[in-house]
Amino acid sequence: MNRLKTLRRIALLASGAVLSVTAITGCGNNASGTNDGEKVVGYSQVSLSEPFQVTLSNLFLQNAKDIGLKTVENNANQDSQKQFSGIQSMIQAGAKGLVINAVDAKSVVPAIGYANGRNIPVVAIDSAPAGGDVYMVIQADNTDMAAKACKALGEGIGGQGEVLMINGSLKNSSGIQRQQGFLNCMKQSFPNVTLYDEVANWDPAKAASIAQTVLTAHPKIKAIYLATDTLYLTPVWSVLERLGMAHPAGESGHIFMASIDGSPTGLAGIRAGHLDVSISQPLDRYAEFGAKYIQAALDGQKQEPGETDHGPVKEVDGLLVNFIPSDIVTKDNVEESTLWGNLAAKK
Repeated sequence: MNRLKTLRRIALLASGAVLSVTAITGCGNNASGTNDGEKVVGYSQVSLSEPFQVTLSNLFLQNAKDIGLKTVENNANQDSQKQFSGIQSMIQAGAKGLVINAVDAKSVVPAIGYANGRNIPVVAIDSAPAGGDVYMVIQADNTDMAAKACKALGEGIGGQGEVLMINGSLKNSSGIQRQQGFLNCMKQSFPNVTLYDEVANWDPAKAASIAQTVLTAHPKIKAIYLATDTLYLTPVWSVLERLGMAHPAGESGHIFMASIDGSPTGLAGIRAGHLDVSISQPLDRYAEFGAKYIQAALDGQKQEPGETDHGPVKEVDGLLVNFIPSDIVTKDNVEESTLWGNLAAKK
């Protein structure tokens, strides 16, 4: 089956629960009945409460199955302690390798240490942990994604005016890098822009509150940067509507908006003229190489920094990180079928 057909088949599952793999009996943390010779991999999910995580989970589990890996799963539901206990349970249930999407960069370190102490290799997807022995981190270059959003936004407003930044959490690498990449780009390329730098901790309600407060105090804001359109676009647009500032692209008074994620919400926003540009995360490649790297770890292969056909591998803070290239989405390419936001939106 070719890659596009595989992705389309997986997308049909994106609106429901995580796939269960029939070779593993039970669900969640139960892996009874596995054989010692089987390559059993534990997958620790951040949550299954929004399309990004559901799609990533489904894509990873399908890719793992396609290359012969058995999987057990645990949903941390945005709780660091649940992630730790879930990882312990998956190892006790027979997992010989772990793929982790960390809730919190620092809080996940003891869980990685627990795995390290039992010679269980660990691959991290989407966000780099703050420590521990990790075989490979797979993520987009969040700093570069934020810089791409900055460039589009800065050029869109002619390099001048007031801009609201609504960041994610500054407790994980993705949130920090999406803030710093945007800030550094603005300072270097658009020094005449005035920035209002706010943190919403991936919380839609907090994002709405920030938008309400800042836009009321500074009604001349020309643009908004959202660290995630998955969580922030809908509540922020609702605030614009309440304030009488919701003007689609092409209309007088339009507030230019740039975001990261390329979610179904984000792509719909581009079509509607609410959002001008989104930097799309390459979920299909996160999943593909998450499965391939944990298989390589179980096979005893070594990894080194260098160039690959799926982005560079660099050593960052003692960790090897494979930076997967991201896609810039505008009204001109929003209908591309392989964008994860379009895959997730299909039923």
